[in-house]
Amino acid sequence: MSSEAIELYKKSLRKYEEFTNKCEDLLITLFQESEFNYQLVESRTKTLLSFEDKISRKKYTNPINEITDMCGLRIIVYYIENIDEVKALIRTNFVIDEENSMDKGTELETNQFGYLSHHFVVSLSENRINLPEWRTYSDFKAEIQVRTVMQHSWASIFHELHYKKPKEFPKKLDRKLFRLAALIELADEELLNIKEKYNLE
Repeated sequence: MSSEAIELYKKSLRKYEEFTNKCEDLLITLFQESEFNYQLVESRTKTLLSFEDKISRKKYTNPINEITDMCGLRIIVYYIENIDEVKALIRTNFVIDEENSMDKGTELETNQFGYLSHHFVVSLSENRINLPEWRTYSDFKAEIQVRTVMQHSWASIFHELHYKKPKEFPKKLDRKLFRLAALIELADEELLNIKEKYNLE
């Protein structure tokens, strides 16, 4: 099954790349129309090598249908209050797979600090599928991550430091990273307080 899935993904990769690009363009258009102030929208399509690696590490019955992040998008916003605005926009324009979507912050205990991000697994709404330019992607899914500039900075640095040498990373340095995560969370709250206090838009 693995070799068959790899061959199928190889044949379909260009369509996944097209779908990723169209979703990115759609999000940017929606933000522009609503005059929503965001920092960045970025995207990536899972490479063939990454797909092979994922199915080698985890058992799937049907990898093409079960892996939900072949098309990945990330929305970086300025303030934590913007996350709810983006969530509302996503819910309006996509169908959300609630079972596979998650708020990473809810996985942390009250005395824990770490990775914060909202992950939405989405597919096209029926109205959009009926449009000729979207019809060919009716069965596709994408993962949309939403986080603040501060959250994104920490996550990027954590990934750069931690995952390059996972077996060698000292616990003492790990603890320092999570202490920084606590400061990042506090900074997000304080930046929002400043914005609201001085009516900054």
